[in-house]
Amino acid sequence: KRPSFPFLSPGAVPMWPGCPLQVTLIPTFDSLVMHEWYQETHERQQELGITVLGSNSTVAMQDETFPACKVEF
Repeated sequence: KRPSFPFLSPGAVPMWPGCPLQVTLIPTFDSLVMHEWYQETHERQQELGITVLGSNSTVAMQDETFPACKVEF
């Protein structure tokens, strides 16, 4: 089984050492595998400042609400 995000593996070095970066992940759909992954990596997510939202999350911006599935950098 290959990890989805290797930096969440125990002992892995984060890609942004020393940088107070906040990351939010929003899966495109919900599944049992996703729940298992979340539980297995939750502690590491917190250490790295990663927030995982539910796939049914919505975003409100400029008086508009839409599904939270867009990626912007």
